[in-house]
Amino acid sequence: MTTATLDAYRRLQQQIRSDISARKDEHRRQLKDARKNVAGTLVQPLNLLADGDSWFDYPVPSLGHLPTDVIVSLTDLLNLNPKPLKLAHYADATTALLGTSKRDVLISTLKDPAHAPFDAILFSGGGNDLVGDAFRFWLKDAASVGGDFTHAVNYDALSDIADIVRRAYLDLIAVRDAYANGCYLVFHQYDYATPTNASICDGLVGPWLQPSFVDRGWASPPVDAQFLVNGRSVVAEILGYFAKMLDGLCTATNKVVVVKTQGTLNPDTDWANELHPAYDGFGKIAGKFQQALQAVFGERAAVN
Repeated sequence: MTTATLDAYRRLQQQIRSDISARKDEHRRQLKDARKNVAGTLVQPLNLLADGDSWFDYPVPSLGHLPTDVIVSLTDLLNLNPKPLKLAHYADATTALLGTSKRDVLISTLKDPAHAPFDAILFSGGGNDLVGDAFRFWLKDAASVGGDFTHAVNYDALSDIADIVRRAYLDLIAVRDAYANGCYLVFHQYDYATPTNASICDGLVGPWLQPSFVDRGWASPPVDAQFLVNGRSVVAEILGYFAKMLDGLCTATNKVVVVKTQGTLNPDTDWANELHPAYDGFGKIAGKFQQALQAVFGERAAVN
């Protein structure tokens, strides 16, 4: 790592710590005011914590819009007060999200009476692990299966990473059980992305999917419309595997909810790039979270 790269990394980490500290200060003030305003009332405001990746913390504005993400959109939909406390940060893989340092931040927040108790922890993780920069690992070489897209997924490799992601989720459940036992965990499945080669910030971040297909011999630029259909079916197969893994974490009593977000977005209009929804797409995903929260919390998750 060069000195310039190391300095840039340090600045980014310092900015992340500063951003999260500011979010905590805002949440502390809002929660204190909310508790004061609703003292003695029957309907208490929801207190939500949001952790995870760029679906919960997307800093790039859509054309003609301010930046949004699932949490910003959900806050607007329900007029949430206090706003969810966002520990989420873009570009984090699940293994990093639940690594030692960030796990410690989560635990300290769950134990802090100025923020806790939380009604639910919303968590977005696994997308960067499965369909991020490492996507090529879950694909077979096209030549090895005669170019048949129905055999493109390397399930041996996919099961390995899915097991790691599953262990990270199980650790999150254990953290909840130990430090916030009455709290719900709310996960989601992402949605079926298309390998369009679209990136972020004029190509500085991404693309993730199409380069992996090209590397494995499934396409050569410029790709045709049929490749986009076939490629999307492969991505859907991999994310479907992830969704089944999440469903396996739910029991009748463990207060784990999986929001069924797959199949929500229009592939032609609701995506900003290969991995992230556009402004209206984030709104549609937030709508699914709204429905899930209303199913659990009833009038507490009603529009204020």
